[in-house]
Amino acid sequence: MKAQRTSVLWFGFLAGPLAWATQELSSYAFSAYACAPHMTNLDEPALRGLVLLLILIALAAAAVALAGGLVALHEWRGAATSDEGHDEAPHGGDLQHVAHRGGDVATNQRTGRARFMALAGIFFSSLFLFGIVLSAVPLFTLNFCVAR
Repeated sequence: MKAQRTSVLWFGFLAGPLAWATQELSSYAFSAYACAPHMTNLDEPALRGLVLLLILIALAAAAVALAGGLVALHEWRGAATSDEGHDEAPHGGDLQHVAHRGGDVATNQRTGRARFMALAGIFFSSLFLFGIVLSAVPLFTLNFCVAR
Protein backbone atom coordinates (compact mmCIF):
# COMPACT_ATOMS: atom_id res chain seq x y z
CA MET A 1 0.00 0.00 0.00
CA LYS A 2 1.48 3.33 -0.99
CA ALA A 3 2.10 5.99 1.67
CA GLN A 4 -0.25 8.42 -0.07
CA ARG A 5 -3.08 5.88 -0.17
CA THR A 6 -2.49 5.02 3.48
CA SER A 7 -2.80 8.65 4.51
CA VAL A 8 -5.99 8.98 2.45
CA LEU A 9 -7.42 5.90 4.18
CA TRP A 10 -6.53 7.33 7.59
CA PHE A 11 -8.18 10.62 6.67
CA GLY A 12 -11.38 8.80 5.68
CA PHE A 13 -11.20 6.73 8.86
CA LEU A 14 -10.57 9.59 11.33
CA ALA A 15 -12.08 12.71 9.75
CA GLY A 16 -15.58 12.24 11.17
CA PRO A 17 -14.62 11.47 14.77
CA LEU A 18 -11.99 14.23 14.89
CA ALA A 19 -14.36 16.77 13.33
CA TRP A 20 -17.05 15.92 15.88
CA ALA A 21 -14.62 16.10 18.82
CA THR A 22 -13.24 19.43 17.62
CA GLN A 23 -16.73 20.83 17.15
CA GLU A 24 -17.91 19.67 20.56
CA LEU A 25 -14.87 20.95 22.44
CA SER A 26 -14.66 24.30 20.69
CA SER A 27 -18.43 24.91 20.96
CA TYR A 28 -18.33 24.09 24.65
CA ALA A 29 -15.35 26.38 25.23
CA PHE A 30 -16.81 29.34 23.33
CA SER A 31 -20.22 28.92 24.98
CA ALA A 32 -18.74 28.63 28.46
CA TYR A 33 -16.57 31.70 27.99
CA ALA A 34 -19.36 33.75 26.37
CA CYS A 35 -22.01 32.88 28.96
CA ALA A 36 -19.97 32.79 32.16
CA PRO A 37 -16.79 34.82 31.91
CA HIS A 38 -14.92 34.99 35.20
CA MET A 39 -17.40 32.46 36.66
CA THR A 40 -20.27 34.98 36.53
CA ASN A 41 -23.47 33.86 34.79
CA LEU A 42 -24.82 36.29 32.22
CA ASP A 43 -28.27 36.68 30.69
CA GLU A 44 -26.82 37.54 27.28
CA PRO A 45 -23.61 36.19 25.71
CA ALA A 46 -20.57 38.38 26.27
CA LEU A 47 -19.31 37.31 22.85
CA ARG A 48 -21.34 38.99 20.09
CA GLY A 49 -22.22 36.65 17.27
CA LEU A 50 -21.87 33.53 19.42
CA VAL A 51 -24.65 31.66 17.62
CA LEU A 52 -23.19 32.52 14.22
CA LEU A 53 -19.75 31.37 15.37
CA LEU A 54 -21.14 28.07 16.65
CA ILE A 55 -23.08 27.54 13.42
CA LEU A 56 -19.91 28.15 11.39
CA ILE A 57 -17.99 25.70 13.56
CA ALA A 58 -20.74 23.10 13.07
CA LEU A 59 -20.77 23.66 9.31
CA ALA A 60 -17.00 23.33 9.09
CA ALA A 61 -17.07 20.13 11.15
CA ALA A 62 -19.90 18.75 9.00
CA ALA A 63 -17.91 19.56 5.86
CA VAL A 64 -14.84 17.75 7.19
CA ALA A 65 -16.91 14.70 8.23
CA LEU A 66 -18.66 14.65 4.85
CA ALA A 67 -15.32 14.94 3.04
CA GLY A 68 -13.97 12.05 5.10
CA GLY A 69 -16.99 9.95 4.22
CA LEU A 70 -16.70 10.72 0.52
CA VAL A 71 -12.96 9.95 0.53
CA ALA A 72 -13.65 6.67 2.33
CA LEU A 73 -16.40 5.82 -0.17
CA HIS A 74 -14.05 6.56 -3.05
CA GLU A 75 -11.33 4.38 -1.52
CA TRP A 76 -13.80 1.58 -0.82
CA ARG A 77 -14.99 1.61 -4.41
CA GLY A 78 -11.40 1.72 -5.62
CA ALA A 79 -10.43 -1.26 -3.47
CA ALA A 80 -13.51 -3.14 -4.66
CA THR A 81 -12.74 -2.50 -8.34
CA SER A 82 -9.09 -3.48 -7.91
CA ASP A 83 -10.39 -6.73 -6.48
CA GLU A 84 -12.74 -7.41 -9.43
CA GLY A 85 -11.88 -9.97 -12.01
CA HIS A 86 -11.16 -12.56 -9.36
CA ASP A 87 -13.72 -15.17 -8.55
CA GLU A 88 -14.55 -15.65 -4.94
CA ALA A 89 -13.29 -18.85 -3.44
CA PRO A 90 -16.14 -21.26 -2.75
CA HIS A 91 -14.81 -22.39 0.64
CA GLY A 92 -11.92 -22.00 3.01
CA GLY A 93 -9.88 -19.36 4.75
CA ASP A 94 -7.38 -16.79 3.60
CA LEU A 95 -4.72 -19.15 2.26
CA GLN A 96 -7.17 -21.28 0.29
CA HIS A 97 -8.77 -18.10 -1.02
CA VAL A 98 -5.38 -16.77 -2.13
CA ALA A 99 -4.42 -20.06 -3.73
CA HIS A 100 -7.72 -20.19 -5.59
CA ARG A 101 -7.34 -16.64 -6.88
CA GLY A 102 -3.68 -16.96 -7.72
CA GLY A 103 -2.65 -13.89 -5.67
CA ASP A 104 -0.22 -13.58 -2.83
CA VAL A 105 -1.07 -13.22 0.84
CA ALA A 106 0.51 -9.77 1.31
CA THR A 107 -1.42 -8.20 -1.56
CA ASN A 108 -4.71 -9.66 -0.39
CA GLN A 109 -4.07 -8.53 3.19
CA ARG A 110 -3.39 -4.98 1.99
CA THR A 111 -6.54 -4.98 -0.11
CA GLY A 112 -8.57 -6.39 2.77
CA ARG A 113 -7.13 -3.82 5.16
CA ALA A 114 -7.88 -0.99 2.72
CA ARG A 115 -11.46 -2.20 2.24
CA PHE A 116 -11.97 -2.49 6.01
CA MET A 117 -10.57 0.96 6.74
CA ALA A 118 -12.62 2.51 3.94
CA LEU A 119 -15.84 0.81 5.05
CA ALA A 120 -15.20 1.77 8.68
CA GLY A 121 -14.49 5.33 7.50
CA ILE A 122 -17.84 5.44 5.74
CA PHE A 123 -19.57 4.21 8.90
CA PHE A 124 -17.70 6.54 11.29
CA SER A 125 -18.10 9.59 9.06
CA SER A 126 -21.83 8.96 8.70
CA LEU A 127 -22.29 8.38 12.41
CA PHE A 128 -20.32 11.43 13.49
CA LEU A 129 -21.88 13.63 10.79
CA PHE A 130 -25.24 12.69 12.31
CA GLY A 131 -23.86 13.63 15.74
CA ILE A 132 -22.63 16.98 14.44
CA VAL A 133 -26.03 17.76 12.96
CA LEU A 134 -27.79 16.72 16.17
CA SER A 135 -25.52 18.86 18.31
CA ALA A 136 -26.22 21.86 16.05
CA VAL A 137 -30.01 21.63 16.40
CA PRO A 138 -30.10 23.50 19.77
CA LEU A 139 -28.43 26.47 18.08
CA PHE A 140 -31.72 27.07 16.29
CA THR A 141 -34.13 26.15 19.09
CA LEU A 142 -32.72 27.15 22.50
CA ASN A 143 -31.82 30.44 24.14
CA PHE A 144 -28.26 30.93 25.26
CA CYS A 145 -26.93 32.10 28.58
CA VAL A 146 -30.12 31.85 30.61
CA ALA A 147 -29.00 32.72 34.15
CA ARG A 148 -30.25 30.27 36.72
